[in-house]
Amino acid sequence: WHLDPEAMTKVESRVSQDVLKVKFKPDDANKGIRNYADEWNRASQRLENQEKVLTFNSNKGVSEPIKKYIGHFPQVYSAIKKREASLQEYNKSQAKVDKYQDKDRTGANVVKLDTYKKGLVRSKDEYERNHKHTMRVMPSMYDYREDYFKPCLAVLVNSQANYYTESLKIYSDMAK
Repeated sequence: WHLDPEAMTKVESRVSQDVLKVKFKPDDANKGIRNYADEWNRASQRLENQEKVLTFNSNKGVSEPIKKYIGHFPQVYSAIKKREASLQEYNKSQAKVDKYQDKDRTGANVVKLDTYKKGLVRSKDEYERNHKHTMRVMPSMYDYREDYFKPCLAVLVNSQANYYTESLKIYSDMAK
């Protein structure tokens, strides 16, 4: 079960605003309820602000740097795409060969099987060539990942710690 801070904050804000809309009798007993509802509404607004800060920090400290990181290594992603495309082609060729190996040995089927086997050899060679290239360029990306992601994760952890610390303070203030 996952608690989504943004969803919880929105629900709490909505509920606190709904409570404020309730018309209470202007007597002393209801004055305390009204004050508590006002406090709760202010607290939910503070929580909304904290959630916005958490979202902003997560985007700036994690999401955007990851996108930039990916952009630093276009040759790696190009190699991965080529490798995946050649793997798909190899799998298609293998399926065609398998299909025609099971068919009757007529002249047309034997010719097609031979053609598909040659295509399978070409697609296998292409896949292996792309795979080797991908394996050559991947270390460049992996070598820098730890240095790049440690600060990003630190930002995320610190932002979450700050969010939950502030949330605790807000609720503690409200409980007094």
